[in-house]
Amino acid sequence: MKLDYIRAREDGESYLEELDLPVEHVERRATTVPIAATQFTIGESGVLVPLGWHHAPRRQLVAVLSGRLEVEGGDGVKKYFGPGDTFIADDLSGRGHLTRDLEGPVRLLYVHLPDNADFSAWLTAT
Repeated sequence: MKLDYIRAREDGESYLEELDLPVEHVERRATTVPIAATQFTIGESGVLVPLGWHHAPRRQLVAVLSGRLEVEGGDGVKKYFGPGDTFIADDLSGRGHLTRDLEGPVRLLYVHLPDNADFSAWLTAT
């Protein structure tokens, strides 16, 4: 199952890449293999104000519940996310990424991931 992934590389820039997570078939659904999580939070912004360059505050899976946003990596590549879209934000160093709310209110579910989570085996592009 494909999932967008934001990570910092050695050059200090954040890149939007793609993970290909292995799946298990549970009844009639393809389900990713279990990934550990520590807790979750929900965030909401009602004002459409761009957020400047920033790092992810922690390793986290982000699920868009409502609204629409744009995420831009340090290389200028942009991705758009709306309700039902998910990505992993894992750029804890370097310059970070830009986030712009395009349609609001934007409500996001943040699933906090443990520090030892390793996604490198699932990267489809480097």
